Amino acid sequence: MITGALQHDGSHTAAGWKSTNITTATTTTVNSSPGILHGLTVNTPVASSSITVYDGGTSGTKLGTITLPATLLNQGPMPVAFTDIAYETSLVVVTVGTSDVTVVYI
Repeated sequence: MITGALQHDGSHTAAGWKSTNITTATTTTVNSSPGILHGLTVNTPVASSSITVYDGGTSGTKLGTITLPATLLNQGPMPVAFTDIAYETSLVVVTVGTSDVTVVYI
């Protein structure tokens, strides 16, 4: 289990957050070591697409799945809060469809 506290740098943003942008249907290893998933934003959603987040690869622990409907009511951005979920091994995101997604982690 990951323990500790985030440091604040005085600018109203947590120091150390990183981001990865994904724009294709693919499997992406966002981070290959333990960390914290802060959230993700679907910048440009694509109808009937999905985003699945894993700890430890696609055979590891599923942290969550976002499935977008066939008819979109929102063209984005769509923030998805994971409320700072710890991952123990690695952070892997599988995108089905070509939604533009930004993953925020530490």
